[in-house]
Amino acid sequence: MTLREPVLFPIHEKSAKEISEFEGWRTPLFYRSLKDEHYAVRNHVGVFDVSHMKRSLIRGAGAAKYLSEILTVDASRLKIGKMKYCLLLNEKAGIIDDGTVLRTGDDEYLLTTNAATDLKVHNWIRSFAPSTVNIEDVTDSTVLLAIQGPRAIELVPKLLNYDVSGLKWFTGTFLKHVGIDIIVTRSGYTGEDGFELLIKSGNYQEAGKIWNNIISLGAVPCGLAARDILRLEASYPLSQVDFDDSTTPVEARLEWAIQLEGHEFVGKKAFEEILRTSPMRFLVGIELEEPGVPRRGMEVFDDTKKVGYITSGNLSPTLKKGIALGYVTSKVAEKDHVIKVKIKDEYREARIKLGPFISLKIPR
Repeated sequence: MTLREPVLFPIHEKSAKEISEFEGWRTPLFYRSLKDEHYAVRNHVGVFDVSHMKRSLIRGAGAAKYLSEILTVDASRLKIGKMKYCLLLNEKAGIIDDGTVLRTGDDEYLLTTNAATDLKVHNWIRSFAPSTVNIEDVTDSTVLLAIQGPRAIELVPKLLNYDVSGLKWFTGTFLKHVGIDIIVTRSGYTGEDGFELLIKSGNYQEAGKIWNNIISLGAVPCGLAARDILRLEASYPLSQVDFDDSTTPVEARLEWAIQLEGHEFVGKKAFEEILRTSPMRFLVGIELEEPGVPRRGMEVFDDTKKVGYITSGNLSPTLKKGIALGYVTSKVAEKDHVIKVKIKDEYREARIKLGPFISLKIPR
């Protein structure tokens, strides 16, 4: 299989210490070291190329109605420049994917989803589209950068010569910078304040100048390894790792991403039925109290009884201890409930967390 490469790959290939394969893409794993990049985002500012994420431009008469029928949010309620986190559900209320939808015009939206579900989402959203709605995949013709960290608010105005301090979380603005159209949103998936730049250029030299300017202004280039630990510390689940279409929003504790009022959508009836039942499992955070690094697939025990398994796990540079996301039975899915994680042949004590492992720095 031929691997895809982001527009800026010629730059990353020369500067990254390690390139890896991620869901069909060649992407930077890290540039300096995982710890350096992690601490840069937590304490200063880092920049990620997240162009592997799927971007679909949806426009035409009825675009709002159409999106409201396939997403768990009512797209017609969004004002231009406003973005919402959302889910895409199948008829059984299984989570096909999660993503964001940004209103970019009266009849135009940008839907951003995950690389892992690229083909599935590509086919699925088109199967519901009316003839009046056009769906354009702009993934390969644009660049998506995430500038994250406490100093992002200082860097972005210098970069764009535009004051972004008035942008609220999950809102955006539309600019032209060095002749290139850019959508700037205050958003990210690290637990820090930050901004994401959708650069409407498929030319790596044009977009590369912006990337290089960001770094010259003090941002540390960061790879997917750091991003994965950063999102884990924030307890942000990853599509197809922490949930998939066999998982319901209630099990994944993502029911907050569903607007039941005002619109009908695929999976709504099944979801309402699920709300009337008692799920057997929940996705929770797991924080180790003893040394050890939890990894995907490891088993979780309550005393001697197996009660779940880990979906994401790593050593937190911030907390200096092992943390994880995983599914446990509803009986033990309680804050601070003491459990054990089987690491190799030893059982390590841990506690259930029902929120982020760190204090989120997202502006409200």
